[in-house]
Amino acid sequence: MIQGFSLNPAAPQDLLRRLFENHPREFGPALRQRADLPDDIVAAAVRHPSPWTRRAIGSNPSVDPEIRLSLVEDPDGDVALAVVLSPWPGQRWREAVTRHLDHLVALVHAGRRDEQAARVALEELGSEDRRAVALMVAHPAPTVRLAAAGLIGPGRPLWNRLAADDDPRVRADVARREHEATRARGLADFPQKPCHARTDTIVGRRLTPEAVAHLLRTEPASLAYNKYLTPETVAALVAHPDPAVRRPAAYRTDLTRAQVHALIADPDVSVRTAASLHALLGEEIQTTIDIDPSTMDPDILAPVPDDLTESIRLATSVNPLRRRRAARDPRLPAGTVTVLAGDADPQVRMHVALHHPDPPPALLLRVFREDVSRRRALANRIPPDGLSAFAADPDPEFRALALRDPATDPIPLLDDPDPRVRRAAVASPRVPADRLVVMLDDPDPGVADAAAANPALPVPVMVQRAAATARPA
Repeated sequence: MIQGFSLNPAAPQDLLRRLFENHPREFGPALRQRADLPDDIVAAAVRHPSPWTRRAIGSNPSVDPEIRLSLVEDPDGDVALAVVLSPWPGQRWREAVTRHLDHLVALVHAGRRDEQAARVALEELGSEDRRAVALMVAHPAPTVRLAAAGLIGPGRPLWNRLAADDDPRVRADVARREHEATRARGLADFPQKPCHARTDTIVGRRLTPEAVAHLLRTEPASLAYNKYLTPETVAALVAHPDPAVRRPAAYRTDLTRAQVHALIADPDVSVRTAASLHALLGEEIQTTIDIDPSTMDPDILAPVPDDLTESIRLATSVNPLRRRRAARDPRLPAGTVTVLAGDADPQVRMHVALHHPDPPPALLLRVFREDVSRRRALANRIPPDGLSAFAADPDPEFRALALRDPATDPIPLLDDPDPRVRRAAVASPRVPADRLVVMLDDPDPGVADAAAANPALPVPVMVQRAAATARPA
């Protein structure tokens, strides 16, 4: 309830002060979100002993940027990073990042933080916000540029700038990293136990002939994803007796035409399905390939074509996997979108609903019904008009969706057995004040908070309930 009161637009400033003083933790969302916080609350939050509180106020984009900038130098590194990564207006983002970089360098120079710890903090910033990497490369302190080297791959323009850096330490570190990135890995470089690092080495690094020969015997399926293999090794994978090896080999872009044609005639349907996506195959051959889209690994998606004409062509393919690829192109014209919205393949419909800027409302509702895992991503894309028709739907998420339509009466849904529906209903501005008071005692805390945040709730009730929960002196 306290969190709801603190977010209520109608809550008077005196109440906000008492809530902040007595319930600083519950007041956190208000510190991050409210645009009308009293100046004294802002000042107290900036000086608060709790890093969590300082982090919340520093992340509020409505707080004066000058006040927030002081927190990019917070003694708690997590606070400083969170504030830098929060939204900033215009060029203030650049100012916040630069000030944070300068502060970390000053800490090193003052002996209050060792250089390695500072580099870890810098790399975390660059990993979370890739825009900061360019500022790091241009920073006057070598410590910052050294950290940037760990965030850039060889051959990129920023990498080339660091390779010609004025500081010999930076140049040496770039040379070391380039050698490490390009050298072939042998068996001694592999972690002994299965882990992400082992998989990343097998899949993403150049390998010595000895390592390739060993992996071809022991882990050929993982090896099949490695892009640095010789034609002889690729041929061995394509002809491997295990379909679990031939299937990932079929995704490779360096296959010969003969190898692709062998794979689309493979006795295993999952191999044929994977091979059917290959760029060497034209549409005329697709009807001859016996595939099963359900065998396709959902984590492997061919990239959206650079050329819109190619996406439009793929949208008419008899192969649903090709249509799925086209459906992810947000540039598709309205006519193509309409056709794909009625596609027989659920994955095609889902991709259109998620990726196109203006999908048909009926498609959004259909995918919302069919694909429960995508509902959070789809809910705010569905226009509110006409949703009142779902107020009595058996699915509680549809009943909650119905409340986005101004024509839906929220009163009957205040007694819904599902708390998700009650939360949506009690947030309506049309709920009478007396019902809001009753909903403050709902057994679901989320419903009670939603009632407490409704601006139609009488202020005296807010004050009375907040006083009843105040901590004893």
